[in-house]
Amino acid sequence: YECIAAGVLDFDYAPALTDVSYHGETKKVWLNLSQEAATSIDELRMNGLVRAVRMYTVDYKSVTAYQVSDIGLKMLKVVPNALFDELKHIVYVPDKNNTYSDKLQISWDAENEVFSLRSGKTGYTRPSTVTDIEDVSYVCSPFIPSFLRRGVEVATNNRKRATEAAEGRSNIADAEMMEAIALGEVRLMMVEWVPFGENNMVTMAQNLGVLDRTKKGMFSEKVDKKPCDTILKITAGLTQVKVLDFDLMHFVNVEAEICYPEDEGIVQVEFFGIHVSTRGYVCFGLHIDSIMTRAADSVPVDLLTRMAVDIVQDTSKILGDMMSSHQRETMKMIFQGFPEKRKKFACYIAKSINPWYASSVQYLDRGDTENEIAQIIGPVKFGKDLGDKHFLFMGTQGLLCVGAKSYDYDAFLVPYCSLQAMMLMAGQVYER
Repeated sequence: YECIAAGVLDFDYAPALTDVSYHGETKKVWLNLSQEAATSIDELRMNGLVRAVRMYTVDYKSVTAYQVSDIGLKMLKVVPNALFDELKHIVYVPDKNNTYSDKLQISWDAENEVFSLRSGKTGYTRPSTVTDIEDVSYVCSPFIPSFLRRGVEVATNNRKRATEAAEGRSNIADAEMMEAIALGEVRLMMVEWVPFGENNMVTMAQNLGVLDRTKKGMFSEKVDKKPCDTILKITAGLTQVKVLDFDLMHFVNVEAEICYPEDEGIVQVEFFGIHVSTRGYVCFGLHIDSIMTRAADSVPVDLLTRMAVDIVQDTSKILGDMMSSHQRETMKMIFQGFPEKRKKFACYIAKSINPWYASSVQYLDRGDTENEIAQIIGPVKFGKDLGDKHFLFMGTQGLLCVGAKSYDYDAFLVPYCSLQAMMLMAGQVYER
């Protein structure tokens, strides 16, 4: 990452939720990781230039250690010195005489959850921005698959507000992001499984006011310790929820508007559709109207990745506002005190993809296009042709379905995503 940030490596990076183990404790941290770099390391391993050893940490988390092989050391001897010179100002402590004799080491601050490059000799420290997650401006509309709806209440459509994203800014450091793939008319669903039951569903429905005449309001997870007082002070960041339809014992569909504060200049019009089932399946859905200056018909994957990180974080907060205190405590226990940093299974459905190849195999080139697909759904396990330029790509963390009639597949994709979400939760329970 430091080489990419310094302009030495011409790779892209994107945020990813990653395990960081330190002194017997593992935390999930958002890191800016590069799929191109991961692919390059795999190629070095395939050619015998790098060796890898898998092992376990004290708390039984799987980690991989890398070592340059003898063949790799021989290859480095014939590498031009000019390539090494480009790296010296990154891996060595800078000095006036340019001796480059004090090599930097990676240091992890567990309390503040930041990395830094530190010298063991002089105490020189340079903070790293690898944990700084970049924000983008965007506009989205709530979406719930039609087969999950039972009512006729129409969700909000923000397409007329799409130009607001272009008026905002981003804090992306890499101004020259490479664009290999752009998707058109993207629907994004984040699916997860949480402990639910009939009692929880009835309680949530009543808290949402499904039986009230006005079925909407602001929600917060803050506990009112002085309900008899006439003044309530809470920090900025509430959720505006409107009930669309419900079955008191089985499900509730709501539309949520996010009112969380953002950095100066960042414009985010966030509306989610939320389906909560008694069985524990929760589906957050949205239709992307614009990201930065890009309209809905041409959304770059690099920008989509950064938006998806924001969606994952905000959807965890939304559900936390809606759940009971017992459910929040259960989630806190399962995720070892950090329920806000939990993974969800992502489902991307797009009507178009640019470039539009004849076969899914052409996208899986172990190069730029496959790396960009992997940014949003994780390492790609396989791709399938669904006929007439309709493609399905399955990854470890999500799936991507593309085609002019791809919206017709949501009745098949959502149940599959729900099962994958349950597997993520089961894995977390047994991992703990």
